[in-house]
Amino acid sequence: MPGIEKLQRIEGRTVAYGAFAAFCALSASRDVISEFLFKSDIYEASPIFVLFVYSIVTQCVAGIVLLLNFYRRPGNVIGPTKDVLWLNGFTLAAFLFYFLAIDSPLGAAANSFIDYGSSPAFTAMLGALLAHERLNLTFAISAFISICGIVVLSVPRVTVEQYSLLWAAGLAFSLLSSLSSAFYRVYFRLLLVRGMMKSAVIFFRLFGLTVALGGILLVRPDLFRSDLLLKTSILGLVGFTVPLFLSLTIIQRLTLRSFAILLFALPAITFFLSASMGYAQLFPSDVAAGALAIIGIVLHERRIPRDGS
Repeated sequence: MPGIEKLQRIEGRTVAYGAFAAFCALSASRDVISEFLFKSDIYEASPIFVLFVYSIVTQCVAGIVLLLNFYRRPGNVIGPTKDVLWLNGFTLAAFLFYFLAIDSPLGAAANSFIDYGSSPAFTAMLGALLAHERLNLTFAISAFISICGIVVLSVPRVTVEQYSLLWAAGLAFSLLSSLSSAFYRVYFRLLLVRGMMKSAVIFFRLFGLTVALGGILLVRPDLFRSDLLLKTSILGLVGFTVPLFLSLTIIQRLTLRSFAILLFALPAITFFLSASMGYAQLFPSDVAAGALAIIGIVLHERRIPRDGS
């Protein structure tokens, strides 16, 4: 019945919005704690070690959930092997290009805002191409407003260095990382639509990353910090594993274009939450940036009941 379907759609979107709020809160908290634990002179943990522990912890949790689900509902949990391989490839590419970008003269700050601005747009465009989702004028206007918000947010925080070939290479790496992230988000959607469980998507998606990082640590055992293993595991569980499950919950309940519009708001929410915990400095222009993010979301989402998508 149309009335029941509409109610179910509204309830699904409410769950997705709640999951997104939790996703932002946990991600911001992870950044705050990471700044203290892993970037201070006391600890100085390698990002290779940190990401390896995050990946292992997440696979363990996803594996347990997967076994429990398989016990209740036996069946094929792997999904199309080709798609799983692509998912691993794009995950590896996203992290590889990310590390290359922040290690270049482009730097971490500029890279983050390039990712904030381009990754949601790439996600929506690839969703239209691979998942056959329809983009419209409302999305274009909302995306433009949201990108303006990201520009306003970045202006007081990013300084443009003198142009060089290495800086241009860093820009290219940043865009490739953003594009790779968009690809694996689209594959999340495709696999979930085909009936693959969230725990299975997460478990199999991280195989390549775990093996690659584990290989690096075997070659460089000095990067492994057993003294930080427990702290890193707890941080990974709260700040990496749970947000990853939440992101799949959002993707499962929203179209990719709606998910993309929400992603445009992530930097503003993250900075406001981080500032409340004493991590980031707020500027007067951030209010305008936050307002633009909200306008972009409201403008896009208010059209959902009319077109039913």
